[in-house]
Amino acid sequence: MRLFHEAQQAAASLDRQGMRNAMIELLSASDGTPDFWHRLIDFASSVGEGGAAIEAARRYASIDSRFLQPQTMYCETLAEFSREEQALSLLQQLPEPDQKHPAAAYLMGLLYAQNGDFSEAEEWLRCVVEAGVSVDAAWLTLSGIKKFTPDDPDLAEMRVLATHLDGQDRRRASRIGYAIGKAEWDIGEFDASLDTITAAADLQRGLQAFDPDRHDAFVGHVIKSFDRAALDSLTPSRLQGSRSLFVTGLPRSGTTLAERLLAAHPDVRSGGEVNLWGYRLFQTETPDIEWARARDRAGNGPGVWEKLASAYSLLMWNQFPEARCVVDKTLLQTQWMGLLLHALPDARVIYVMRDPVDTAWSCYRSLFPGSLPWTNSLRDIGRYFAAEAALLKHWQSIFGDRILTVKHADLVHSPLGQSERMMQHFNLRPPGEQLNSGGKPLRIKTASMFQAHQSVDRNSSGNSLPIRERLLPELRAGIEASPFKDGYCDLSGDRELEPTS
Repeated sequence: MRLFHEAQQAAASLDRQGMRNAMIELLSASDGTPDFWHRLIDFASSVGEGGAAIEAARRYASIDSRFLQPQTMYCETLAEFSREEQALSLLQQLPEPDQKHPAAAYLMGLLYAQNGDFSEAEEWLRCVVEAGVSVDAAWLTLSGIKKFTPDDPDLAEMRVLATHLDGQDRRRASRIGYAIGKAEWDIGEFDASLDTITAAADLQRGLQAFDPDRHDAFVGHVIKSFDRAALDSLTPSRLQGSRSLFVTGLPRSGTTLAERLLAAHPDVRSGGEVNLWGYRLFQTETPDIEWARARDRAGNGPGVWEKLASAYSLLMWNQFPEARCVVDKTLLQTQWMGLLLHALPDARVIYVMRDPVDTAWSCYRSLFPGSLPWTNSLRDIGRYFAAEAALLKHWQSIFGDRILTVKHADLVHSPLGQSERMMQHFNLRPPGEQLNSGGKPLRIKTASMFQAHQSVDRNSSGNSLPIRERLLPELRAGIEASPFKDGYCDLSGDRELEPTS
């Protein structure tokens, strides 16, 4: 308990070395109980220490190999920190009855899907459906990796399940609702799809609270407190040689396509949404300048921002040891942008923009359990977009050409031209004939896993057209309620979504 307390205190004060020292002592335990290892896995994961989390999970799994849950947790931890191949290999070594257990089969299906092997993924997900456990989760993933037809028996089966769950379990009913809504969209029942998604989102909103007033106040405080003078007052960081290529934007805005094009370069590896620069590193979700100055004053030796930048770089090396450059595609980095570009003085960022109505629909129809509660309401989406636009405009005014905006439509219609533009922004050497416009195979852990493994779809712009007029009133109402509404069109991608009708 003392060591856990020391590790937590060190993490909260941004003392990464003190935190690591405490975790090393914790890992030296030879007689840890399952609860002990479980707690250490959770803590190490929460601070981004993948090596410690994996080692704790390995110890947990070794206590008694007869139990499946520790084995699946070990595999989940490996996958979380980019060891997907090792996780899949361990799952494949399980006895066949254990492989077909819903927990293991679902994880197998998910890993195969992320790798683009959709036929294998479907086989394992159907094992979960047949077992009758976690069926809603399996259907949700399965719906995302297949194209439905009007006479598809899967759609009929999901509708039967939805009737059974109605009024029984909001979480499970919500999941199956998103799956049905996706199927209805595939078969051209666009209005029905929107109605089904709206009902599922309403259920989800009851499970996830979002306070738009509080979020707007936070964004306003960040913009007001982190001005150029405030950032200049912080101890500078001298760390050079960042190998991270930061690609960010709103969810479902085209960041995965940008990552895919960058990963075509022989020196670049896809990192996906590593989520290291943010809560895992800072242990706060609401950074402001007073918080930053307090941490700045507490630093000894090299400034705290240089130490944190070094800690981030070390975590990236541990997770991606073989790559010269890694795409860090963590989304919604705007609240951290000032500290990121201050601590990593040679880092650059690409911000991907997409038509806001297309983006809004893609967010609304996707389930983000526990992480993005603003996506459960079209009005909240409009309001969130306005705040995001204000943040982006603020950082652009301070950091100028270190932030490059790229339009999704340009990525779709001119991938090679945009690849060269993005690579030039990151000062990557010309790849010559080694550049492959299709990109290297990626493991995609997000809702775009199916689309990202297909050929570039030139029709993906305008995907909301069949229901656009039904979406606009709520989105506009959200923008109108925002204190940042006047600057909203700065975020317009391929088209403009005006604040007023």
